[in-house]
Amino acid sequence: MKYLLFDAAAHTYMLAAVDITEVIPCVELVPLAAAPLGVCGYMQYRGDKVPVVDLCLWQAGNACHRLLSTRIIVTSCGAGEFRAPLGILAENVTDIIDLDPALVTGAAGAVSVSLADRPATAQLLAVETLLPPPAAAELYRKTELT
Repeated sequence: MKYLLFDAAAHTYMLAAVDITEVIPCVELVPLAAAPLGVCGYMQYRGDKVPVVDLCLWQAGNACHRLLSTRIIVTSCGAGEFRAPLGILAENVTDIIDLDPALVTGAAGAVSVSLADRPATAQLLAVETLLPPPAAAELYRKTELT
């Protein structure tokens, strides 16, 4: 299975490629009032307003550095009947690795990876931890993002 690797707050994370809709360059974000922790605004994406979580802000309280390798990973959040697009702003979004899924343990498992410019351990990102389904539903409802 293929995984996208990216960084936030001196940690390396990965997300299964099948859970990713698209990886796009940073775009101008519109701020959201009273947004949950880490939500830095929303973007226009294919005609929809999509909230964006700054992974560095969520993890360490500091915004991601806007570098060439800083990207927005478009995925989805929610559960059951509620599924909606979500952007994740992260740094160093440059590598895709192929791993045996058996090496990744649990919903937020850690796995050792061998790359010249990355730490030896990557944490599987569980999107639900960034914006739990009830918070996501409330955010979309309040801001009429869907």
